[in-house]
Amino acid sequence: MLYTPAVRGWLVQAVPGQKRGAIHNQPVLDAEGKPVSAGPEILSAETWAAVRAILDGKAKGRGADRTGRSLLLHVAHCSECNGPLYRQRRAVNGKDYSTYVCRNGVGKRGIHKPNVIIARNVEELVTADYLRRFGSFELMRWAEPDGSAVLQLSEVTQQIERLAGNLAQLDPNGTAAWAVIEQLTALEKRQAELQAEAEHAEGRWVATGKTIAEEWEQRSEEGRRAMLADLGAQVVIRPATPGAPKRFDPERISVSYQGPEWRRELNPAEAHLIELAMEEVLSA
Repeated sequence: MLYTPAVRGWLVQAVPGQKRGAIHNQPVLDAEGKPVSAGPEILSAETWAAVRAILDGKAKGRGADRTGRSLLLHVAHCSECNGPLYRQRRAVNGKDYSTYVCRNGVGKRGIHKPNVIIARNVEELVTADYLRRFGSFELMRWAEPDGSAVLQLSEVTQQIERLAGNLAQLDPNGTAAWAVIEQLTALEKRQAELQAEAEHAEGRWVATGKTIAEEWEQRSEEGRRAMLADLGAQVVIRPATPGAPKRFDPERISVSYQGPEWRRELNPAEAHLIELAMEEVLSA
């Protein structure tokens, strides 16, 4: 009962394809992508987030990825329009051929040429590069005394993930898909506003006592995506060259990092010293 989003005062429904229950319940969203209220909240956003974190830490089997969730959601972007790439599930004879697709290059309403790439290959390339660069670094955790904007940002991000999962199962040229895209657009706008607020939040970074590689092994795909975001990972994918062989081409992918978020807040002199130390580690 404490796990379901109904305690926030929201109208809920089961994830498509799942039985109704606390773990699989999700908020019903209005046309703007906001949760529909069903009454007063029982738990605040901050309390509910803390409760769920404790329950997840004690539970086994929770955190399994939903259809459409992806490691590189809002990390991978299209080189043509800088829009996010969404993971679309596709299985053939039991094999995973899921892809990352730019919605602005799909169908008659597309504004540029198609940009589609096999998801598994991209994720493996980014994972290997990320751990090679940062795996031995100590992981830091943000301690947030006033987490209102941060918690709202987390909720909006989860709503985006749910809608992305629904979009992956819809006909890209159908009316339902475009309705979902409109909701995603509204949510992404709100996400940007909350990110700006969160940047001015007061708090501090504290050491977790684990390396990034150790934490990566323990986290779900959703948690790993958060780690990529904390390191400022940016993946740009270019469309395939017309007439090129239909095989995975790593040259289509550019991976860059702004660096750990806890370092981006340092003054230039401190950041320079840390970057020198980082170069020594990476060149060892």
